Amino acid sequence: MFYADETGIDKYVYRENVRAKRGVKVYTKTKGKKFQRLSIVAGKCGDNVVAPMVYTGTADSELYEYWFENCLCPAISRNIAIIDNATIHRKKKLFQIAERFNVVLIFQPPYSPDLNKIEKYWAWLKKELRSVLKNYDDLFDAICCCFQFN
Repeated sequence: MFYADETGIDKYVYRENVRAKRGVKVYTKTKGKKFQRLSIVAGKCGDNVVAPMVYTGTADSELYEYWFENCLCPAISRNIAIIDNATIHRKKKLFQIAERFNVVLIFQPPYSPDLNKIEKYWAWLKKELRSVLKNYDDLFDAICCCFQFN
């Protein structure tokens, strides 16, 4: 069973430490700075990450369908793919692609990220990025480094 999902990552993942009086919640913005943003789509089965694709911007239906047809399905032929109900996932088209590769496609119930096992991997990846990003000038290189740790 393969869980598939996409995520976005900024070079400035988030500010971990701020100073404030005890009990005072801090709200802040980083003004005047633009940060590199990359997105990743991948599948995951157990400890194996399959068909990762890194791209700039956000995914749309065409990009997701391209990845599903040319990267994921050939890698998981005759298996099960579980994906969420994001609006970019055009069910009819994805079912047609899955059928050609003998992949059983299952859509998760709406608003249930806790059922998608790749979500924990995305959390791990972002945590790992916070520690290795200082060693890289380029976000893409840092992401590649983290994929090698897995």
